[in-house]
Amino acid sequence: MARRFELHYHTSESSSCARISARDSIPLYKAYGYDGIVVTDHLNPRRFEIRYGPAVAADPSLMEECWQRYIDVVRYGRQVAEEAGKRIGVTVLQGGEVNLKNYPNDFLVYGQVEPFFRSHPGLVYYSPEQFCQAAHEAGLFISHAHPFRHDCQPLENVYLDAMEVFNGSYGHLAVAHNDLAMQYALDHDLIPTVGSDFHKVPDLPRACVQFIDDIRTPDELVNALRARRFELLICPFKKA
Repeated sequence: MARRFELHYHTSESSSCARISARDSIPLYKAYGYDGIVVTDHLNPRRFEIRYGPAVAADPSLMEECWQRYIDVVRYGRQVAEEAGKRIGVTVLQGGEVNLKNYPNDFLVYGQVEPFFRSHPGLVYYSPEQFCQAAHEAGLFISHAHPFRHDCQPLENVYLDAMEVFNGSYGHLAVAHNDLAMQYALDHDLIPTVGSDFHKVPDLPRACVQFIDDIRTPDELVNALRARRFELLICPFKKA
């Protein structure tokens, strides 16, 4: 049964800020009793521009080709995680953490995200409203990540499904203001989510979502989140 899930997880294969590979981190999650992980590697304009900005600036017609290559890079971490998960019985699902140009906030997206990313070249240049509308049209579920960290501020709740009310990143706990996020979600009737925001070993284990139902696919995950068929678990955990 795949019920205890990490909803905010990064791999060093695809997120330059992560410090441990999926191959090494998936067994750690297994040891702490997690059944599943949603890989939410970063999708943002800075990383796209570092890799492909000069080429696209010189020839805008290359945007489509460069974008598909970028999504290949983002996907790679999940592929490694899936292989590691299959070996030890951990369910690994696709997800993403999207940042938009000239906008400080990050959005966690769940569901069939890879087809969505591929069908929207230049997605990171959308406005928040355009992004949320497109994501919802594709059936995705959107949770506002660490909404009170640093210069982040909550987007109007009409565009959101959920809010990350506990972000467990070890290096950001002091500035996450998780209490404010929880109160905001309650006040605006947003579905609460939690995640370790895993980048390195000290980030684990911090939080998980424990579902009532067995979760095996991205669509099952989205349905369970929308129906609120889960409970939130915050650290500390003990190794199984």
